[in-house]
Amino acid sequence: TVYNLGKCGCDTNELLDILTDGDNEDYNVYRYYISGSDLITLEMGSDDLIMASVRSILNCIGGDFADMSNQELLAMVEPLLKGDITGILDSVERTAGISLGKEQIEAIQAVLSDESLSVTMEEAYKTFCDNFPQTVNEIRTVNSTAEFVILNYYNPYKDINFKWGDISYNTGEIIQNATDRMNEFTQNYCQDKDYLYVDISDTLTNIIDPHPSTAGHLQITAKIIDGLQNTVTAIAQTGGTITPSGINTAKFRDSLTFSISADTGYEINDVLVDGESIGSVNTYTFTDIRENHCIIVDFQETDGNTVSYDPFPIYKVLNR
Repeated sequence: TVYNLGKCGCDTNELLDILTDGDNEDYNVYRYYISGSDLITLEMGSDDLIMASVRSILNCIGGDFADMSNQELLAMVEPLLKGDITGILDSVERTAGISLGKEQIEAIQAVLSDESLSVTMEEAYKTFCDNFPQTVNEIRTVNSTAEFVILNYYNPYKDINFKWGDISYNTGEIIQNATDRMNEFTQNYCQDKDYLYVDISDTLTNIIDPHPSTAGHLQITAKIIDGLQNTVTAIAQTGGTITPSGINTAKFRDSLTFSISADTGYEINDVLVDGESIGSVNTYTFTDIRENHCIIVDFQETDGNTVSYDPFPIYKVLNR
């Protein structure tokens, strides 16, 4: 059974508030489902960056948007995020009843300039770096035993570089730079804390909607399963055995030990681990498994005649 607690436009500010503020309407619901889960996946998209941009635009517009959800705010400024400059004027007037004047439009132009947007992204990145570890820690406080997977962040607006009047904007590029920094921070964090980090950058298969399509979500699922259930392939050539043999499943961060023995008249010639020779050992342990591996054993007759075999092609076939 899968529970989707995702929210459109939810950034780390909002999620942290949901997890820690008992007065938040979602507090009990989130904690209930998190506490009973065997697997928790966390993926924030680039909402920390997008919502920071949205708020900078709203500050130029004026008005009271306090009662509007992130989803409603995103919907209002979506034309701008798609590069439709004139569309935002109609959207704001239709949604908020505010007609933008020349002064407001010039203010929006200013906050979207490369220099101003870069400052906004830097502030959003710092906020993310503060919020993200707290968010993960709070989730772990609610449920300390579930398998925990953190997905990388993507920028659905990376191609939005437009002109408005005489000003050229590199919006997508600036947001992408901040997204890359968020991914680097998160990947390092996962490595330090032993959490599984899954890159889903190539799963954005929906041309119209910047979010993953149904096919994209199937790909994300496959990536998570692959990350959680790695395989270690063990092959013994003529002259002996390796135990366990064949394709073995290992959970993320688990260890797996292999024992090697030669048949009568044979001895261990060499052992290849992921294509690299480790010598004629009779046991080998993969520790902290985070990816697929392969171990191949080559034997030779005790009179010194090696079995005719080149293990490298088999290793390459298994891992191509």
